[in-house]
Amino acid sequence: MALARADAIEAAAAKRLEKKKKAEQKSGTHKKDFKIGGHEAPNTHFGMFLSRLDLTNLAFSVAYALSFYMLGQGLNIIWLSSIALFPLILLGLDLLIQEKKWKLYTIAYLVSFYMNFHMTLVISIVTFFYFILQDYKNLRHFARSLGFKLMSDLLAVGGAMVIILNCVKSNIFRENFSLSFPHGTMSASVFDVFKMQTTGAMPS
Repeated sequence: MALARADAIEAAAAKRLEKKKKAEQKSGTHKKDFKIGGHEAPNTHFGMFLSRLDLTNLAFSVAYALSFYMLGQGLNIIWLSSIALFPLILLGLDLLIQEKKWKLYTIAYLVSFYMNFHMTLVISIVTFFYFILQDYKNLRHFARSLGFKLMSDLLAVGGAMVIILNCVKSNIFRENFSLSFPHGTMSASVFDVFKMQTTGAMPS
């Protein structure tokens, strides 16, 4: 009795499978099976992303995203305006060196001063090293490019002198660039420091 029942179930399953194949052939479509897992050569974008995933880079990226700088100062968009102009400044510097076109570099550098003075100081340092590390044809090419850069820098700094003088005379600038360092004192215990790194931090 049990064998007859098993044979009947198998016959019904075979009949359903045959009916399914006939329906697919008739409609001209083929349903794909859903696979959980993968193989060594994935052909989907997500599969290729997972195959190239580096856990070390992922760990450092998460640590940077959750760091105090990113959560505190990194979300302060007023510091990002000059960073947005930074590619234009480098493009203008390339045009100045290669084609003697100084207007884009001067205007972008000037606008960067008006957007954020402190970040423009950092940009100035980077552009200096970027200028030094360029491939020049000869010494004459380097001297001519240096002359154009100094002229553009003087024009940009002169145009932004209203911002520069106010920033230099401000108390914040003096405190940030002061060489007198205060003596550090610890007002919390070691256990309090560990507690502040977790959910036990008190709101500021």
